[in-house]
Amino acid sequence: MRSGCAPEPEEALRIPRKEERFSRYVICIKLLLNVFITNIQLGGYVILYSPFNRPRKPKSLLVALMVVLLLAQLGVVVPAALAATNLAAGKPVAATGYNDVYVPVNVNDGNQATYWESSNNAFPQTIRVDLGSVYAINQAVLKLPADWGSRSQTLSVLGSLDDATYTTLSGSASYTFDPASSNIVTINLPTTSARYVKLTFTANSGWPAAQLSEFEVYGTSTDDTQAPTAPANLTYTTPASGQIKLTWNASTDNVGVTGYDIFAGGSLRASVAGNVLTYTDNQPVTATVSYYVVAKDAAGNVSTASNTVTRNGNTGGGTNLAAGKTVTASSNTQTYVAANSNDGNVASYWKRIGRLSGNTRSKLGCERFPFVS
Repeated sequence: MRSGCAPEPEEALRIPRKEERFSRYVICIKLLLNVFITNIQLGGYVILYSPFNRPRKPKSLLVALMVVLLLAQLGVVVPAALAATNLAAGKPVAATGYNDVYVPVNVNDGNQATYWESSNNAFPQTIRVDLGSVYAINQAVLKLPADWGSRSQTLSVLGSLDDATYTTLSGSASYTFDPASSNIVTINLPTTSARYVKLTFTANSGWPAAQLSEFEVYGTSTDDTQAPTAPANLTYTTPASGQIKLTWNASTDNVGVTGYDIFAGGSLRASVAGNVLTYTDNQPVTATVSYYVVAKDAAGNVSTASNTVTRNGNTGGGTNLAAGKTVTASSNTQTYVAANSNDGNVASYWKRIGRLSGNTRSKLGCERFPFVS
């Protein structure tokens, strides 16, 4: 006989009861969660499941955790776009053209059933969204109505800080919009600072025009607070009467210069794009005007002012066209030669011989000459 305290072999080897198994599962889960964070981020994608959403269903909890971990191990993940904010939603949109009622603003109205269609039979066609400020963008998601048939469109993705100079983010390629995947195409981009994002279409297998129902852009804020450097070496020339041509050296910025503001007399006179380093102003020849220039970036940061240049006005009633030009005369006496009449010295003068009438002539017209009888 065995002691009453000693269990029978079968009892010692019995399978733990359901409650005991569950308790052990919970301990295992807690240990695993110390290793794996709830949101597992892999290669730009995010797994979005919190296993504690349904704490009252232990089997679902365990299965959910196992699925999450299995997906992580297999590299099967959910696109980050599902967890991020569409930066293009509701932002200003412009296109090279549109057909009928299929206007550009349909591409960011949040409705996949509405769409933009470009002018027909007129490739290439472009559509551009202004994000409003600079973002570090890394993904574009393009959609067509989910119930449309399959088609391929050839397009490229470009980005810009100032809507003037664009950089290719994804070269021209053919993308298939497949109803089996809800006609959604995802294009991963190199992380790039941009405010303007543009698509250029060159072909569509389903229709002789560019077509798009949603144009989504994803990324993060750049939090740009650094102002550009001041424009340097501001100078001016006067290429024609009344014209003042300003030129300056380019400013630099940690993200990019998007434009320059030109001030005249302390007031904003004009603005030019970030790749333009000259401006020609028109002012009366009698006006004295002082100029300076500042640089700006897409985040609204403004540089300190450049050096100031001043064009002094001519208050003498115009330019003497005869000054220093060749002068001839009917005669002269002693040293009172004809050249004295346009040498700029009012103390010197031309004098004719005797009391006969006389005259002088300049090849570019006459000025008012002192006359001595």
